[in-house]
Amino acid sequence: MPCETHWKPNGIVKRLVGSVSAAQLLTSIVETQGDPRFDQLRYVIADCLDCADFIFHPSEIDEMAAIGRAGALSNRHIRVAIVATLPAAVDGAVQYASSPLNPFPTRIFRSRVDAEQWLQT
Repeated sequence: MPCETHWKPNGIVKRLVGSVSAAQLLTSIVETQGDPRFDQLRYVIADCLDCADFIFHPSEIDEMAAIGRAGALSNRHIRVAIVATLPAAVDGAVQYASSPLNPFPTRIFRSRVDAEQWLQT
């Protein structure tokens, strides 16, 4: 499965593996927001370090942000840390982070350790 989801006490880690499409990631976002635990989330880590390819159209990234905006009506306390080194994943992360539709504080990191440190601040 290209998107492995691991729930934590106050957050969720999404590990993207192999070739991942924006549509697959979008499905994961919708599932997360539909989960009863969503209202208790305080962070999301999108770990793209094992992503071999990230296939997306810019409009799909904006759609992810727009769906996040809908989720923020229920929970606006989430911070998003994206961990990526693959150029296509970094490009998608930058677009998501800078989208005017993105309601959540979002930062991009090159390591999980750095992402986790930011989330603890």
